[in-house]
Amino acid sequence: MSFRLAPGAVLFKIAGAILDAVLPVFTVYLAAQTTTELANAYNGDSSAGNRALMLVVAAIAVGLVSVVWSNFNSYAQAMLRYKVELKV
Repeated sequence: MSFRLAPGAVLFKIAGAILDAVLPVFTVYLAAQTTTELANAYNGDSSAGNRALMLVVAAIAVGLVSVVWSNFNSYAQAMLRYKVELKV
């Protein structure tokens, strides 16, 4: 019934679920790569420190995207829920 009333809401929820699943996994991947680069730096690779720093910045960016997405998602879900209830 919800899909017939508001197909955009359902598609938005599916996209949100995918994004909510991917962002934490990508953050863990970046953390693992950072740990690997730190180990490489400890073993004498002179450029590994710079790569580790870039990975930390990337992890911070993913965290920021996650926070922005969470805020936008809660606002959009409330708006879509209102539109569906209005049609019912």
